[in-house]
Amino acid sequence: MRTPPAAEAVALSGPAASSVRQVPPAAVLAAFLVALVAVFAVAWSVGHAAGPVNPRMHPAPAGVRGSMDGGSGSGGTHGMAGMR
Repeated sequence: MRTPPAAEAVALSGPAASSVRQVPPAAVLAAFLVALVAVFAVAWSVGHAAGPVNPRMHPAPAGVRGSMDGGSGSGGTHGMAGMR
C-alpha cells in the first residue's frame, strides 16, 4: 500500500532528510518584519492616495476647544464639568 504524500513529507528519513534545509529563526523573523513593513507601506500609500474620509477634516488650531494639544477644553467630557 502506498503512503499518502502528506505522510511522506513528514516522515523523511535517510538521504532525503538531509536535503531539507533548516531556516534559522532570525531569518524567519527578518522576513516577517520585512513583509509587515511592506504591508503597512502599501496601506499607508493607498490611504494617502484616497485622501481624508471627510474633505473638511483637519486638525484644530492650538488652543481651540477639541484640539489635541492639551490646551483648554473639557477633554471629551462635554456637559460633565461637575463630575470628578
